[in-house]
Amino acid sequence: MAKGIKLPYTGILLIIVGLFWLLSNMDLFSSDIFMLAVGALFIIFYIISGNRLGYLIPGLIILALAGTNMLPRYLVLPDFLAGTLFFYMLGTAFILLFVIHTRKYREEESRHWPLYPGFALYGFGLFIYLLEQDYLPLEHLQRTELILPAILIGLGIYFVIAQVIRKSR
Repeated sequence: MAKGIKLPYTGILLIIVGLFWLLSNMDLFSSDIFMLAVGALFIIFYIISGNRLGYLIPGLIILALAGTNMLPRYLVLPDFLAGTLFFYMLGTAFILLFVIHTRKYREEESRHWPLYPGFALYGFGLFIYLLEQDYLPLEHLQRTELILPAILIGLGIYFVIAQVIRKSR
């Protein structure tokens, strides 16, 4: 490619996704293959576009959703894992985002941001698993309508104070 010429990556991606979607709607391949192909396309465009994060994030999330959809079909999984699998797969997408993209930003503190939603999704998946297995019976969590918002408010206050302290240094 000549120097200075940039491909319209987003336009090309939309055309290809539209073609895949049309073929999927015509039952020429399954929706699982459609999701895998679209996720893979986003990853490929991430690579050929010079590592634009705007392609990697949807690519990993679409692949995680495809995995959530496909794993119960092709592996024998207990029914109670369906709810937790969704959160674990999305959490894994964010952990992979950290591993793939932010590895090159060794010096920056902000490179760790994908770990926060990744581990939060793992934690929420564990919470759902514990509820579904009756390790945390709902009768004991009658005050969750007060406790969970209070935890979120507390975490928010912690993050705001930590940010203010970090900026003041």
